[in-house]
Order: sequence, then C-alpha cells, then structure tokens
Amino acid sequence: MGGYFFLGLEKVKYNKPPTTYEQQIELLERRGMQVTDKPRAQHYLSHINYYRLGAYWLPFEANHDGHSFRKGTSFEQVLDLYVFDRELRLLVMDGIERVRPQAGVGGEDEEIDDC
Repeated sequence: MGGYFFLGLEKVKYNKPPTTYEQQIELLERRGMQVTDKPRAQHYLSHINYYRLGAYWLPFEANHDGHSFRKGTSFEQVLDLYVFDRELRLLVMDGIERVRPQAGVGGEDEEIDDC
C-alpha cells in the first residue's frame, strides 16, 4: 500500500502501509509497553499521533534498534511525559508573549507594568 508525502516541492513515496489504532497498540505491547486502558490509549493515539508520541517513549526504550521497551514501561508514563512537556511549553510561550512586547520599550528609568 503506502502513499506519498511532499518534501518541499518533491513528492516522496513511502512504502509503510497504514495501521489501525488497535494495530499500533498491539505493536507497542509486542515491544514491551504495558497498555492497561486500551480505549484511552486509542483515544490519545487518534488525537496526538503515534509518531508524535514516539518522541516521548524514546527515553523508555531498552534497545532503540529493536524498539523494545524497558521492563515496566507503560503507556501512562509516556502520556504523562507528553502532558508535562505540553504544559511546560505553554507556560514558556506565555512568558515569552508577556516579555517580548515590552523588550526595548521605555528607557532604563521607566517602570514597566505587569500584564
């Protein structure tokens, strides 16, 4: 099966067939991840994406070449790491938005009001 994606203006073919969320969960379990709440895992895979979450389970891999997980790794641990990172990014972006408009505004003696 497979399909295409665009890299710049070039169309690139990929050969991996699409998988269902159930198949993705089965693959994670075969690799050693504990998935206790399959409907919840399916929900997050459908909203976040398997490959985006993949960046968050890298620290839990025992062997990156074989993509096997360390004993005791759970989908919940990976999801917790994703949520922590998401909330941290939102806090950092909020802080940047508050500081950026004020940078360079006023002189050294001038006070800047908090938002």
